[in-house]
Amino acid sequence: MSHLDQEFRRQHRDRYADRLKEIQVHLEGLLGREGVAGSMLIDPAGHPIAASGDLSTQDPDLLVALCSASYAALAQAFSALGNGPVTQLKVSGDERGLSVLPMACGTLLLTSWEGAFPATEFDDWHGELAPLIGHLEHGRT
Repeated sequence: MSHLDQEFRRQHRDRYADRLKEIQVHLEGLLGREGVAGSMLIDPAGHPIAASGDLSTQDPDLLVALCSASYAALAQAFSALGNGPVTQLKVSGDERGLSVLPMACGTLLLTSWEGAFPATEFDDWHGELAPLIGHLEHGRT
């Protein structure tokens, strides 16, 4: 990663510096959910804010870029079909599942699941995600 890339990434992380510890605690709390292997919060520019657990990747930057781009593209396609905003993106394979959930202020929550998706849906997570959303909205400019 070039010096300019590192500086750009640092500036994005600094926006959340005063809330990073609380954000990290909430991400780690998601690991207690059945089947959750890891999670990452991605800022609106497509940079990681914080992560927890196992995302099973050697290249988290590539994972962030691909998930951000996929979500943006599918959200536009969904809208072009006359639908409202996308509430979540879920992809599941034999060994892992991946979900992308839009959060406050344009951030995305990337979650890696062990195996197929469990019956529990994100709708059941509102109580657990509300404090995380509060930390994101706190720094809105």
